[in-house]
Amino acid sequence: MKKLILLVSLITSAIYAQEFNSLESALANKDKVVYLNLRGKGLDSIPPSIKEMVNMERLSLWDNKLKNVPDEIYSFKKLKYLYLRQNNLTTLSNAIQNVSTLEWLETQKNQLTSLPDALSNLSKLTYLNCGYNKLVALPSEIGKLKNLKTFELNKNGLTELPPSFYTLQSLEILNASDNKIEKLGVALGKLSKLNSINLENNKLSSLPSSIKNLKNLKSLILTKNELTTLPEEICLLPKLELLLITDNPLKTLPKNLSKLKSIKTIIALNTQLGADEKARIKAALPQCDIRFE
Repeated sequence: MKKLILLVSLITSAIYAQEFNSLESALANKDKVVYLNLRGKGLDSIPPSIKEMVNMERLSLWDNKLKNVPDEIYSFKKLKYLYLRQNNLTTLSNAIQNVSTLEWLETQKNQLTSLPDALSNLSKLTYLNCGYNKLVALPSEIGKLKNLKTFELNKNGLTELPPSFYTLQSLEILNASDNKIEKLGVALGKLSKLNSINLENNKLSSLPSSIKNLKNLKSLILTKNELTTLPEEICLLPKLELLLITDNPLKTLPKNLSKLKSIKTIIALNTQLGADEKARIKAALPQCDIRFE
């Protein structure tokens, strides 16, 4: 065990020995830079010479004043993690597809109104955060991101998810809360690896019956929508543990709730469920923590 701890310590030390926290020190050691952390430096530009850091794998430009991403960033051949959150970006270039090694991309808290079509060519991307922007649509071929596991889209202006979205075969976590989504496609059921869905504060009035195919779903957040009912098929979700349906005009819940063998928590505040319906729900799920008020 001591040898294992020592080995982990040595590996961690080696990684952070390659982290640089200033442009000056990084530019003086270009070949050694694996991680360049420029978070909160007040930068409104990046020098072209940054492209000479050819071994860069991780770059954080978080919390600066950048209005665009320098073209030099798109030339890195080993870059895996790119943090662009909390800047003043209004666009991303199609040149981002040149960073074919990218696995993790954070663009939240900018001023993006769209994403480049070429973003869909980042075949190794597993994490994409575009939250807190001004997006009104996603690229039509977003489904080409076959390795994407986590997609954060909260706090935008999306009214729908494009057809190709439902071909994101590796998707496990979806956060599309605080948008204007009115309807989910029937193809939702094809996203069989989903284990967490957050659609809080949208404009959904119904859910597709194909939701029954999400056999790995554990968390379903539907707070603040326009749902008057839930499909009976929701009772066929064997792993569902959490269901949040507060602030919906629900008058009834599915009749076969007792089939939800894994359910642990249901929170249904501010609905139109009557006293008899609430009693029925509690009787059907005696082991579940159910909150109506």
